[in-house]
Amino acid sequence: MNRVKTNIFSRINLWNHAMRTPFLVASWIPVGIGIGLVHHQNKHVNLFYAVLTFISVTLLHLGSNLANDYFDHITGNDEANTSVTPFSGGSRVIQDGLINSKTIYTAALYLLSAGTITGIYLAIRTQTIPVFVCGLTGLIIAYFYTAKPLQFGYHGVGELLAGIAFGPLVVIATYCIQTKYFHSCAVFYSIPTGLMVSMILLINEFPDYQADKTAAKNTLVVLLGKKRSLFLLCFLLTLPYIYLYTAYLFKIISHGSLLAYIPIPVASYIFYKSIRTYDDPIAIIPACGAMIVMYTLTGLLLISGLIFFK
Repeated sequence: MNRVKTNIFSRINLWNHAMRTPFLVASWIPVGIGIGLVHHQNKHVNLFYAVLTFISVTLLHLGSNLANDYFDHITGNDEANTSVTPFSGGSRVIQDGLINSKTIYTAALYLLSAGTITGIYLAIRTQTIPVFVCGLTGLIIAYFYTAKPLQFGYHGVGELLAGIAFGPLVVIATYCIQTKYFHSCAVFYSIPTGLMVSMILLINEFPDYQADKTAAKNTLVVLLGKKRSLFLLCFLLTLPYIYLYTAYLFKIISHGSLLAYIPIPVASYIFYKSIRTYDDPIAIIPACGAMIVMYTLTGLLLISGLIFFK
């Protein structure tokens, strides 16, 4: 019995690793922002719809992670990667022979299908066109991020599209599911975290530079080179804070959103660390981890500002 339990837990842990579940924070934060915005406007929050939204976005994200692993294996990108970090280089379950590539692909299709069906249910129940549009666009980005013929991540637009997917698309869809109409405020509140998702991808491309170049995966770091990509990263690090203050001055966002300034020391650390280590795949790892910390703190503080400050 103990051996059976051990095997079950081992399989669960293996699939958690394959699906890279810790990165689900990138999906949950924008859903939380959308729901927080509804609450901030003193509108009713439908908990059933909120739970289904979390489930749909989670399934699509997990399916996308597995699909990306599969297609990066097909192109030879992950096999060529000798500078794997906890934040880049894929889950490695295929490369280590832990899960068959066809099994990974089948699981990806199941998860993407389940997420899509849940999303379709929500879109039909709310009868809101933006939910259909956001859902379909998100699905296309999720699958074709590394899949042919589009391969967004291989043509220098993956970073932008990921920021759009985990920023405006999720926040707008979440807001519309709750309110049954579109409002530009959903876009305004989605921009900071959308920018940070793009930054997460960008900084994680530095350790993958050589493997991506070998596999003709033209990420921004490959296209621009490391030095110019570093300048871009440093600029992007300042952009969310410039945007937040400007949006507050023009009364586009509430004063509670300025809580998002609290993680500035983390952004400063990333700025300093990336300048010193951008050309070292191992030394840059703490900066990659700090980027996720900055994103998570910023997202939670934006949500808190919406919920607790009117």
